[in-house]
Amino acid sequence: MIVPESVWPSAAGLRHLVAGRLFLCGRAGARAREVVFLAAFHAMESSHLHACRARSRGAIAALLAALLLAVALAPATARACDVCAIYSATEYRDARRGLRLGVAEQFTDYGTLYVNGQETANVGDQQLRSSITQFFASYNFLPTLSAQLTLPYIYRKYRRVEGGDKVVDGNVNGIGDMSLLGRWTAWSHVDEEMVLRFTLLGGVKFPTGSSSELEEEALEGGDEENLPAGLARPAHGAVDPGGGVPNAIGGDNLTLGSGSYDGIVGGSFFWSWNRLFLSMIGQYSIRSTGSFDYRFANSLFWFVGPGAYLITDHAYTLALQGVVSGDTKGNDRVGDDVVEGSAETDVFCGPALGFTWESNLAAEVAVDIPFVRSASGVALVPDYRIRAALSWQF
Repeated sequence: MIVPESVWPSAAGLRHLVAGRLFLCGRAGARAREVVFLAAFHAMESSHLHACRARSRGAIAALLAALLLAVALAPATARACDVCAIYSATEYRDARRGLRLGVAEQFTDYGTLYVNGQETANVGDQQLRSSITQFFASYNFLPTLSAQLTLPYIYRKYRRVEGGDKVVDGNVNGIGDMSLLGRWTAWSHVDEEMVLRFTLLGGVKFPTGSSSELEEEALEGGDEENLPAGLARPAHGAVDPGGGVPNAIGGDNLTLGSGSYDGIVGGSFFWSWNRLFLSMIGQYSIRSTGSFDYRFANSLFWFVGPGAYLITDHAYTLALQGVVSGDTKGNDRVGDDVVEGSAETDVFCGPALGFTWESNLAAEVAVDIPFVRSASGVALVPDYRIRAALSWQF
C-alpha cells in the first residue's frame, strides 16, 4: 500500500550511488557486490548521523574509492539484482530525505441492506457510493523519521427512504478532515537476501470537514414532527414502528467531518526474502466528542498482504499481492444515547498490483471484495471497494 525519506551525504549524491549499484547488479548479477554496497550504504548513513562533520572530504573520497575497488573485485552470483531492486523500491525509498507528493483514491459501493445483522430485501433500492480522494505530502527529515499531511476530498451519492415511503436521491461533497502523522522506523535490516522493516506511526486528525450532516443524528431522538424541515424520516438504523421502509443512511454516513480532534496510532511491518514479501499495517483511531455532541466509536483498521515480485529490474519492480484487510468499530453515541446501525465490522480480500520506478515513482491499484460483513440495526454494507494510489519522491 502507498500511504505514504535521508541518507548520507545528500539525496542526489546517494541516488547516483544506488543507481550505480543497480547498474552493476543488473549487468553482472553480483550478490557479493550487492552486500558490499548495502554495507557501504549503512556505514555511510551511520557516519553521517554520528561523525560526518568531523571527517574531511578527502577521507570520504578515499572511503568511496576503497568501496568501489572492493566491488570491482567481488565475485558474482545471480540473485542479487532481485534484492537490490527490492531494496531500492522499499528501504531506500523510505529512507531518502526529501519531499513526496501523492494522491490516493478509494471508491466503495454500498448496496446490500442488513437488518439486525441479517441480509434482507433492499426495498427502495437504497444505496451509497462513496469516493474519497486523498492528497498527501510527506517529508523525510531523517532516514528513520518523517511526517505526512493528508487532506481528503469526499463525494458521496446516495438514495435513501425518508418518511417511511419516500425515496430521495442526493449527494454531498467537499473537503474532509485533515490529518497529520509522524512516522518512525523503529527497526530495519538488510542483507543479501532479505529486507526487513518495522515502523511506528502516530498523529492527529483535525476537524476541517463540514459536520452539518450530523445534526439529523442529534435530533433523531425526538418525535418526527419535532424534526426540522427536510429531516422527517424514520430514525436511521431503526425499523419504522409504523411499518414503513427502514432508512439505512443517516447523517453519520454522509458527514464530511466529525467536528472532533482525534488521535491516530499504529504501525507497519515489511519483510521480503528474494522475490517473496509480506506487508502488514495496523491503525487505531481514538475518537473524541465532536459537533452536536456526536462521538464516533473508536475504530481499528488492519491489513495483511503476502505477495511476490513478478519483475525486479534494476530500474523498476512489479509486484502482485493477495490482500486481506478489515475494519471494525462499535456503536457511535450522541450524548449518552447509542446510535443504532452505526456499529460495523467488514473483512475484505482481493488482489493488489504495485509498481515502482527507480526510487521516485510508486503506484498501486487494488480490488477488495467483502467476505465478512456485520452491522447493527438497519445499515447498508459494502459490496466492493476499489483503491488506487500514485506518489512521486523528489
